[in-house]
Amino acid sequence: LRTPFNAILGLCQFLNREVDSLSKEEIKKSLKRIEQAAQNNFNLTQKLLIWSVGQHNGFMVNKKLHSTAETIQQAIEINSHLLHEKNLQIVHSTPSERFRYDEQIILNILNNLIANAIKYSNSKTTIQISTVVKQDKLYISIKDEGEGMVPKVLEKLNKQYKVNEAVLMKFKNNNVSGYGIALSKELITHHKGSLIFESIKGQGTSAIIEIID
Repeated sequence: LRTPFNAILGLCQFLNREVDSLSKEEIKKSLKRIEQAAQNNFNLTQKLLIWSVGQHNGFMVNKKLHSTAETIQQAIEINSHLLHEKNLQIVHSTPSERFRYDEQIILNILNNLIANAIKYSNSKTTIQISTVVKQDKLYISIKDEGEGMVPKVLEKLNKQYKVNEAVLMKFKNNNVSGYGIALSKELITHHKGSLIFESIKGQGTSAIIEIID
């Protein structure tokens, strides 16, 4: 939490001190960096709050019929500014059908996974989101065209680690977001579903959510 705040404070102090000597373009760049740092801090705080409430009160799962296409579109819109910054496209082939799930839980998971796909995608590439229903199970796949992961990192992502372990993972390996993935795994477990990753180094990564009716 301190890291984004330090960036925001430092940039604000810089602007206050140098504003009279900066060009309009330089001011705009600094403001954009402040916005990005604030957004990062907001996202992390949101994840911490969700996890904290769940630890104290338990994760309440409220399954109702929802449109998968509409839920996925909400998650895409949340991350639209990040897509624009990296000049990425999202293509999603989602049938207009309804499935029973807790929309807030699934939306939080989708938000984390889409943000990660954007973060690790190469510029001017495509992220593909697809859904399929098989035997009362809904599968949502999010595939990027990033650098992919080596088997050792992929193995870590697919094991059942806890949130506090993921924080340590972040420091050990800069290629892993860690906390958001750990939270997503915990949320989907309470939903009686699963989250697995498939990746080949140099060929991108797929995150696959399984939701059980």
